[in-house]
Amino acid sequence: MADKDATAAETVAAQIPAVYTNQQLINAFYYAAESLGSANYQELLARGGLDLDALAAQREAVYSGPSLADMTAISPVEASVLHRELLGELIKQVRWAGLVNAPDGLNLRPSPSTQEPPLALLSHETLLQVLAECGDWLNMACAVAVDGSPIELPQL
Repeated sequence: MADKDATAAETVAAQIPAVYTNQQLINAFYYAAESLGSANYQELLARGGLDLDALAAQREAVYSGPSLADMTAISPVEASVLHRELLGELIKQVRWAGLVNAPDGLNLRPSPSTQEPPLALLSHETLLQVLAECGDWLNMACAVAVDGSPIELPQL
């Protein structure tokens, strides 16, 4: 089981920035518990240090609590499944899609900072799905391997 936990932990790539709502987080916990074979998502929420009633009272608010990485009572396998389900919730509500408009390519970074090294260089006219706008930065869905190497993305 330890090897399975270690493998699952390695598949959790960059931390998801807090651009999701409390409802999206509740949904992610619900679907993660279901995926893990548990009928009790509330127990999983509680182990994450989260209060379902408090989250539900402000469903549409942007989540402002601890990150998945800070939820130490959640196992690596559970964290990996939660990460996947949370990304799924974000992708359900893509804000808009567009094309990279940069002939030399666009640097994909793990966070909104030019101090972070790029994960990959996205080529001109690569299709992107924008999940959130954070000032001058975009949080987007994009296919990049865990090691940071680019995956061939569809071109229009």
